[in-house]
Amino acid sequence: HEYLHGCAQLLSLQVDAAINSGNSGGPVLASSTPPECVGIAFQSIDSGAAESIGYLIPVPVVERFLADVSKNGKYTGFATVGFDVQHCENPSLRAFHRMRPTDAGVRVMHVHPLCARSHGDRLRAGDIISAFDGTPIANDGTVVFNRGEQRISWRYLLSHKFVGDSCELSLLRDGKRLPPV
Repeated sequence: HEYLHGCAQLLSLQVDAAINSGNSGGPVLASSTPPECVGIAFQSIDSGAAESIGYLIPVPVVERFLADVSKNGKYTGFATVGFDVQHCENPSLRAFHRMRPTDAGVRVMHVHPLCARSHGDRLRAGDIISAFDGTPIANDGTVVFNRGEQRISWRYLLSHKFVGDSCELSLLRDGKRLPPV
């Protein structure tokens, strides 16, 4: 889910409860005994199509924020990558990039000029990213989440990184595996 005010795609939870402007920033408690905080209320859907649907920032995202402040003495933000990707579910796209039936990943559509990996032709448009830090990426851009019971966007892995951290990308180029970058 994209966070409306920060345009960041981070883990969020949808709840069947209205979040009014005065509730934003408050704790969301589970109905357990004793009540347990599961996140912070932060936005709702404001349209005639849906009522009483809100979103919360879950505890792991809050903990990541606090760890950033503790590590850096200030909030530096969540890491971003310098490239845009496209899912590889289309059979024609997969054939064009010489992907075998067992290959999976997301296609790099554009590498931003200031991306560190753009130098030396390490990453270029048309490459297929098959894994992020060793975690395989499916053709729909998802990775295993919650011990294999669910799937989530590969960007969830990125949300664990701090600004300046490195990551390893496994690549396919013209149907051939490249050394990780």
